[in-house]
Amino acid sequence: SHAMPLCNASLALALASNCPASSWQDVITHAVASPSMLFINAGANKGFGANSFLQRFHSGWTVTSDQWHNFQTEQMQRTKRARNTIKGACGACHQCKDPPPQVVFGKANAKVIAIELMTSNFHLLQSTFRHFQVPGTVVHAAVGDVDGLGDIEPVLVKQGQENLGISIGSADGVDNLTRQVTLLSLDNLTASRGISDVSWLTIDTE
Repeated sequence: SHAMPLCNASLALALASNCPASSWQDVITHAVASPSMLFINAGANKGFGANSFLQRFHSGWTVTSDQWHNFQTEQMQRTKRARNTIKGACGACHQCKDPPPQVVFGKANAKVIAIELMTSNFHLLQSTFRHFQVPGTVVHAAVGDVDGLGDIEPVLVKQGQENLGISIGSADGVDNLTRQVTLLSLDNLTASRGISDVSWLTIDTE
């Protein structure tokens, strides 16, 4: 019972929050920088956060947000899966328009683990990682507090859509047909891969 006011306060803060700003990342860049770095991007959507991390830390990384965005837009147009081709490809936070990081370390051997629930966006991320030779992997799963199967992914979600989570309800006119997906905890993900240190972690889930 004592935890409920804190929980409600946390939810109220989250509901009033907005898209992430890069200023706090600039402040802590040199504090967290090291020769070997790992970014776990839980709820990776279209991976703009992964590219931003590599721009900031990975040695020799030159892929711009525009290049990332243009490749994905072309992919979605070619497969006719885009929610809204150009607008949809940019993401809910318009990350395709983000400028390069102001503070750059650029000396790390950095890797990315991108976890994405939506099947259509998972395939888009796979293509993007292959095309730009991203040092890392894409995992098709929902992030939760336990491992298992049986949580719900809405189907008929168009490629590029980001604002849906594991639920049975519909949103934005998307049909509420569903399918089972893998549920994955970050503790078990890191343990199964022998990961003892995570340099950078972001969680974007509904």
